[in-house]
This record gives sequence, C-alpha cells and structure tokens, in this order.
Amino acid sequence: FFAIVTAGIWALFVSLCRVTLRDEARPLAIGLLVMVAGAGALGGWGPRLQLFTILWALAVVRLVYGHLVAGERRGIWLLPLVMIAWANTHLGSVLLAYPLIAGLAVGDMITRRRLPDREFLAATGLSVLAPVLNPYSVAAFTYPFHTILSSTLQTLIQEWQSPNFQQPAMRGLQLVLVGLLLILPFGSPRLGLPALLVSSGLLLMTLQSARYAGPFALISTALLAPALVEGARVWLARLGYRPTPFRRVAQLALCAIAALVLTWQLAVVGSRLTSSDSQTALTAQTEPVAAVDALRPLLTAQPSVRVFTEYQWGGYVNRATGVEVGLIASEALSDTALLDGVATLFLSHDPGPYLDEHQIGLVLVQPSTPLRFWLDSAPGWREVYADSIAVAFARVSP
Repeated sequence: FFAIVTAGIWALFVSLCRVTLRDEARPLAIGLLVMVAGAGALGGWGPRLQLFTILWALAVVRLVYGHLVAGERRGIWLLPLVMIAWANTHLGSVLLAYPLIAGLAVGDMITRRRLPDREFLAATGLSVLAPVLNPYSVAAFTYPFHTILSSTLQTLIQEWQSPNFQQPAMRGLQLVLVGLLLILPFGSPRLGLPALLVSSGLLLMTLQSARYAGPFALISTALLAPALVEGARVWLARLGYRPTPFRRVAQLALCAIAALVLTWQLAVVGSRLTSSDSQTALTAQTEPVAAVDALRPLLTAQPSVRVFTEYQWGGYVNRATGVEVGLIASEALSDTALLDGVATLFLSHDPGPYLDEHQIGLVLVQPSTPLRFWLDSAPGWREVYADSIAVAFARVSP
C-alpha cells in the first residue's frame, strides 16, 4: 500500500519538476533532482502515515503552482478534494497546506503585481473549509495546534525535535543543505519569489522539527529546480566542462552505474531491515521482550490489569499482550495527563496517588528510571521481574 503512495509521491514530484523546468525538463536533469530530493527526505522515509503529508503537500503545491504560474485552469478545482483526502489520512499535518498556498499566492502577487483570479479564490476558499469533512469535524483545525504547542510531546517524540545531524539518516539532508548553499547563488537569476518563500518557510519548519524534512526536500527541490539547473550549469562552465556527445554518453553511463549501485545498496539494507532474524534481534535490544514473555502468565490470569510503562514501550507492550497500556493507561492521552505521567516516572511528585487513581496493577520501566527506586521500598508493591532492559513491579493485594 505504501509502495503505491510512494509511487504517487514521485509521480507528483516529477510532474512538478516538469512544470517548473518547462523546456529544460530533460530526463537526466529530473533524475538528478530525484536523487537530491530522495537524499534530503531519507530521514522521514518509510511505510508510515507521514508519507501522506508528503503526498498531499506535493499535490497542493502542484495544483496551486500550476494554476498561478503555468496557467492551468481546471486543475485548481481538485484542491478541495485533496484537502478532504488529507484530513482523512493524516489529520495532524493538514494545516501545512495553508502556508504552502499562501506562500505561492503572495509570491505570485508580488512578482506579477496582480491579485489572483476568481477561480483561484473560489477553489482555495472551498479548500479552507474542506478539511472539516472528516469524522472529527472541526478538530481538523484544533488538533494540530494541540500537538504543535505541546512541549511535552515534542520532548518525547524524536521526529518532532530539531534534526539530529549526528544520525546517519540525516546526513542526506545535511548534504542537500550544503549543496543548496553552493549552487543556488549561481542560479539566483532564476530564483522565483514563490519558490523562495515556500522553500524558506519549509526550511524553517524543518530546522524546528525533523518531521518536515520530507516535504522540504521534495517540494523545495522541485520549486528551486530552475535555479539549481542554472547554478549547476554555471559551476560546470567555471570548471571548464564543455558538453560533447562522448561526455553525454559518459554521463548516462555513470548515472546508470550510480543507479545500479544505489539500488544494490538499498536492496542489501532492505533485506537486513526486513529479515526476521535481524528484526527479532533489534527488537530484543530496544523493547522489553523477555519481560513481556515472563509476565505473560500474570497478564493472562489478570486480563483487566492496567499497565503503566515507558512512553516508547507502549506500542510494543500493547501489541504483545493485548492489554490496555501506555504511559498513563488512559483512554484519552491529553497533554496534562501526559505531563502527570512523566512526573510520575521521574518522581516530580508522589507517585502513589497517581498509581492509585489510575488503578495501575503492573509497572514496567527501565532499571534506571527513578520510579523503579521508589517502588523498591513502596508498600503494596513487589518486584516480579528484572533484567538489564526492564524491571516489573506488581501491586500486592492487601
């Protein structure tokens, strides 16, 4: 399924590159742009709902840019449908569409010194309201602010933090940023204001939160394509490069070899990631696998027990046991409740009342978590399991 989504992403990317490059949209140029965008988006790639953000953001930019700059008239009426699809596939990022539309529209107005036409205003007006057509209605406009403004969630969830360029997955984005700084100044005469506004905004969002690396890499690369191509041409000319038939053949050969090597590397990495043995070993290093296996008889005997565990373990423990589990063992994960759960883990307050209020029957935490040391001597609790990864305490019946 996500392979189909990924194919849609690259189809939209190539289509946008063709619109921005126009007569210069040659296969070799587009192929190199695909490699640049793919490297920059590497940190956020994978079979996850975040791909819908990239897909629909590209669709929005493709429709709006095509209407304002390329003069396409009918496509803009698809914009409300894209917004409805976005709100029903990845609601938390749907508001990203509005700064994208605004950046392109404002840049076009300043460049052309004229207001958008009625078709654009009507289609975007409908698009503003379209996201309410989802099971949560107006939550399309409120939920994203809850997650964006939640300092607790941004602290706990790695992809909502600033990019960590020490991670190998972020090396591609790092190289792309350096490449843009080197090439764009030489292609500045072809740097359009709409592309500059949108790319600058996405870069700011990416430096604030790594989750926007994918939209930034693909959208900015496509919008900046004319300036990138011109900048690369200037660089090659200054290096003394002159295109000849032989060199063009050599270029294609090198690109083919590079594509084969890249495909081979991805196949090797993919086989390792999808290998059941490799996945089992990785899971055992990061999740409380042995602890869950040891606690399974207890959980089976008490199917209604509520489990309090580390935030990052909640998904695994829930899938492995089927019991209600999470940082707070609650049906609704609000910001306030999450703060209380974190405070309990780190002993910022007396954890006893919290564990009693939520009727926690089993606590599963890391050995170094402060709550573990409180449970060591707390009345009514006993240690039922311990290893180098996890320690478990069960409530003792009076």
